[in-house]
Amino acid sequence: MRPALRWRRAFGPWRGRLEDVEKLVRRCSSTPRAANGPQERRDSARLGVSQPVDASGGRVTDSEASERDYQVGLAVATLEGLFQAPLDEALHRSWRPGATVTRYGRRWTLARIHSESDSLIIGRIGFVNENEIRTVFFDPDEQDFVRGVAPSGVIVPFAVRLGDGLIAFQLRPGVVRTSSFTGALEALLNDPTSEYLWNIKAAVQAEDWQVWSRRVSRITAFKIRLDRPNPHYGDDDKIESVIEGIRVEYMRLSGVALDEGINLDDDLFRQAVNHVLRNYGRASISGVEADGSESTWIKLRDMVASVVRTIRIRAVGDREVPDEVLAQVTQTVPGGQTAADLHELDPANEG
Repeated sequence: MRPALRWRRAFGPWRGRLEDVEKLVRRCSSTPRAANGPQERRDSARLGVSQPVDASGGRVTDSEASERDYQVGLAVATLEGLFQAPLDEALHRSWRPGATVTRYGRRWTLARIHSESDSLIIGRIGFVNENEIRTVFFDPDEQDFVRGVAPSGVIVPFAVRLGDGLIAFQLRPGVVRTSSFTGALEALLNDPTSEYLWNIKAAVQAEDWQVWSRRVSRITAFKIRLDRPNPHYGDDDKIESVIEGIRVEYMRLSGVALDEGINLDDDLFRQAVNHVLRNYGRASISGVEADGSESTWIKLRDMVASVVRTIRIRAVGDREVPDEVLAQVTQTVPGGQTAADLHELDPANEG
């Protein structure tokens, strides 16, 4: 029988709204304390949570634990192909601790299952910056990441809700975005020897371009693909001039803003967005919210304009978001999330 998480006393009777998350986090996420003897340490070990000990056998308190803001992303895992099975069974059979994949110069590794219950599995993926002093390691014996005195890599904790495949994961602004996580986890689960084919998509919610562009404090970057239209360009004369002048089926437009942000009134940028909104291409545009968190607006062909879903939570913890935070996010987010394949925005998938 699989080990059971001891969350039910704290979370079972709670049915609050997402706005109540912070109060629950503060109650369940506190500075780690020493284990009260061998029995408690054995209980923690059965949960699969690493328990560093000091010379006397007690748990070492994490000196970095403090109240901080975490940004949590949402995704949805589904099975494709001929082989289908209950999600928990397929996930256990596809989970190969120590599996690695290299994407865009980062060698991602899948750690062992950190903890689980009948409805949830919590794990971690991450990568080590090989060009820096290695103080984040993947221990092949423990099948988990080990951190030293200074960071040289990134660990991304995540939780999978087994009922419908909802995933809550830690975002690392400027380092690990939603597309980074979904691409890495999908590749790690789709081992060549696995009989299952996984698809990890970002959870999104519909939002009009005009609403989103006014809501963010500034726009920081964009990646836009412009397709040759059928039948006409409308009023987008600059887009017509470029595509027809160069004589291409499609072209890409991308940029990173100066500190003050993208000039939304520029004719070329405005027409490029309008061209995509008319369903002749696709776009991913990044911005910064008033609270400093990152936000991404996307528009894919034959899909309504949307924003990639993220949740900002304040809780007590260290660099990695506490398991309890991920657990209660999966309890508050309703099922039936709309999902989008951000891999379509990857230039490597164009053809």
